[in-house]
Amino acid sequence: NLNKRYNLPDTSSLKSDTRWNNFISNFKMIMKQELVDHQNSLMKTNKKLTFYSILKTENKNAEFLDYIKNPIHKKIIYKFRLGNHKFRIETGRHTVPKTPERLRTCQICNTSAEVENKTHFLLKCNAYNDIHDKHFI
Repeated sequence: NLNKRYNLPDTSSLKSDTRWNNFISNFKMIMKQELVDHQNSLMKTNKKLTFYSILKTENKNAEFLDYIKNPIHKKIIYKFRLGNHKFRIETGRHTVPKTPERLRTCQICNTSAEVENKTHFLLKCNAYNDIHDKHFI
């Protein structure tokens, strides 16, 4: 089925190592492109990835992560980027019944008008003004 779908040669005819290696190389290249296309599609259509797609516009390794040596810090950044955090925008998805987005407000700065999401945390939350001033101004 894979041979037909990706227009690859019949693997039973790949007797030599060279032909087999070429087949594997081509297959990897095709699958990599499929993954990139799928990721691009998700970034355009998945509401959860809106913030992520603003910051990351290309499918390539985030080079800045290579400079973070502390594994705990790296893990925190990975979780933040993947949406694996405790912001109410995420935790509200998992309540039964689902909490409406407009009600997933920040409990830290007590502004009932602001939904607690990554943008609010990084730029708007009054509870973190000292951190905002230090790192973003």
